[in-house]
Amino acid sequence: MKTKKTTKSSKFMTGALVGTAVGVVAGVLANTKKGKEITKEIKKKGKELYKNVKPELEKMKDRGEKEYKKFMKMVNEEVKKNNTKNKKSK
Repeated sequence: MKTKKTTKSSKFMTGALVGTAVGVVAGVLANTKKGKEITKEIKKKGKELYKNVKPELEKMKDRGEKEYKKFMKMVNEEVKKNNTKNKKSK
């Protein structure tokens, strides 16, 4: 069950990751720096991205855990209900 909020979060994450990848590739191709300098810059940019994306990832993780718990509760209730029906029919 997707909600508008979930879809917006997914689109945001996809856009952020694609944008970062394109930026890194463009930066490496257009760069005249040495390999070590490029590597250092890529690590720095990766840390910045993680810092910016981490809060959204945490929200998505929390939402996923809540949905999983709701789903498991529903499944357990259905199993319990079916077990009760089966015992009564015997």
